Amino acid sequence: MARDLLEPKKRKILSFSSLFRDGMQNAKMNISPANALKIVKWQALLGLDYSELGFVNASKFTNDLFAAALKLDLGKMKIAAFGRTRKAREKVNESADLKAIVKLGVPVAVIVCKSRLMDVKESLLSTNDANLLMIYESVSYLKEQGLEVIVDLEHAVDAWYGRGKFGRSFNKILERNVHRTYFESVVRMAIRAGADSLAVCDTNGGAAPEEVACMLEQLTGSYPDMQFGFHGHNDNDLAVANTRAAVLAGANHFQGVENGYGERCGNANLLTVIARLQLKDGYAILPEESMRQLTDYSHLVARSFNRQPRYRDPFFGISAFATYAGMHASSERRSPGAYFQCEPELVGNKPEIGVNRQSGQSNIASMAKNFGYQPSSEELQALMKIFADEIECGAFEICPNSFVIACQKATGKYRPFFKLKRWRVVTGGNHETFSEGSVRLAIGKSQKHEISEAKAVLMPSGSV
Repeated sequence: MARDLLEPKKRKILSFSSLFRDGMQNAKMNISPANALKIVKWQALLGLDYSELGFVNASKFTNDLFAAALKLDLGKMKIAAFGRTRKAREKVNESADLKAIVKLGVPVAVIVCKSRLMDVKESLLSTNDANLLMIYESVSYLKEQGLEVIVDLEHAVDAWYGRGKFGRSFNKILERNVHRTYFESVVRMAIRAGADSLAVCDTNGGAAPEEVACMLEQLTGSYPDMQFGFHGHNDNDLAVANTRAAVLAGANHFQGVENGYGERCGNANLLTVIARLQLKDGYAILPEESMRQLTDYSHLVARSFNRQPRYRDPFFGISAFATYAGMHASSERRSPGAYFQCEPELVGNKPEIGVNRQSGQSNIASMAKNFGYQPSSEELQALMKIFADEIECGAFEICPNSFVIACQKATGKYRPFFKLKRWRVVTGGNHETFSEGSVRLAIGKSQKHEISEAKAVLMPSGSV
């Protein structure tokens, strides 16, 4: 790993999005066909290397997305389709998955296989040799059709370290060794069949970076002519760290999902991995201009799935470069960047200094400047005194417009747009609580009366 840290730019690392396959294997991952195609176009414009659009024949949505995407000029980005090896009791040219992938006309096939001996016996209900033959024939068949073939080695990390159900290690050393030996026979068979790349999968997300690094170092050392990738899940909140460890140890492609969406706790956040490898580790993954669009892209993906961008996401979160602490804000004003891990603009984000109960004059001065105000020291002190309650309860976090009005009042520039005549809030109900708000405003010579209501469903008594 040390040699890689010294000269990281000499090895090309490929980015692989599994947003429309692995990323959608969770609840409430709904997106319109138009928005899905918009994201595919963005992926290509940014310069991603692969986009896996789904499990072949999984749904009408997936089939339509493949059909529409394959008509586009996507530059260097390759469309990939996901499927399984042939079944145990069928001929390779009769496999529904393999035939469908070929029929699609995609340039890349991603084939998942069982690499852990336990799964061959208990999930496939097959034998060691039969599984190896299924892998060999499936990869060979796709290569004969002219496709690039990536083999996803399911449960690879657990197979390597001899772990079974619930991530528990097999009791006997011999049993653990048998699983690793069989895993290596799977690797050799896929290579023999002509696979272009093998993706080491941390399917349960239970691996640690040091495990991933050790495994990849041994695999790349034993099979120097083979391309290896990594596919990580986030069940231990280590998916990004594990992916980085794999790349530093020799993997030349990484699979991930934008914003870390995916099954259970999600997949490795593709965008965070890109930002970390490029800005911190020196790999050239995307053009600089594409890097500056990643925050916009991250937020676009979130909203396309009817989700809000997450505040605390590294690099791209709304608060990724925000500080509310008075001491930190003071330092940032004097020495910009002291509390930021990289320049926000490199990923299209921006710094933010907010105001709450942790803040001081420096926060207020910086936030005021962002809104075009330059209050004097006396005006700052007056603002903090007059609006002490608002600062204490976090009102300026919730509503920046309230802060603008506070600045106007402190600097003598406030001009009221309306006068509050009266307001009223009424609540009531049983298991369903209704709230009705009424407000009357005087705006110039006219009055405006607005009524609005909301409903909340209460939990039954005694429930948690």
